[in-house]
Amino acid sequence: MLRVPIVLVISLLMLAACSQLLIETQPDLSQLPTKTVPDFSLLFKWNTGTLPPQYTYTYTIILGPGKGRLEYQPGYADDSSQQWMVDFTVSEKQMHDLYEYLNSQDMFRSSWKKGEPMMGAPGTRLILEAYGKQYNIPSISILASSEYARVDAAMEAIRALVPQTIWDEMETRQEEYEANYEE
Repeated sequence: MLRVPIVLVISLLMLAACSQLLIETQPDLSQLPTKTVPDFSLLFKWNTGTLPPQYTYTYTIILGPGKGRLEYQPGYADDSSQQWMVDFTVSEKQMHDLYEYLNSQDMFRSSWKKGEPMMGAPGTRLILEAYGKQYNIPSISILASSEYARVDAAMEAIRALVPQTIWDEMETRQEEYEANYEE
């Protein structure tokens, strides 16, 4: 008769010990670092599309761990004397937040719906790299409208990481190019 209560008590003690062990071995997720994928980087290229040469320009944003670069080229020609490049710093948190945003928007994929090409529209190129893989996102000028808004918003998030002083300088350089343009 005493045997059943003893077995029950021992079973309860073992169960309590096991559950305590499970509780103690669960990771505390709040203490995990907010680091992004170590190899996350991107290249984003944008051009004005079909415009007269004096109003045309291209810029490229390159982002990687801790660093960014904006490359700007006015006009259609690849005149390296007009090319301007400037480096800037991108914090680990900014890269983490950008990665999380792009991931939440399902940007790390290879299949994209394409629509009717928009002739003369701005051209874009966006290449994302993470986990040793490369993801090429088609130009917004050929994406279906269901994809366009998502990619355009992602590009705006990337643009936002370039300091405003750099955008102001690029705009000044473009205005000077337009004012001094000779056909």
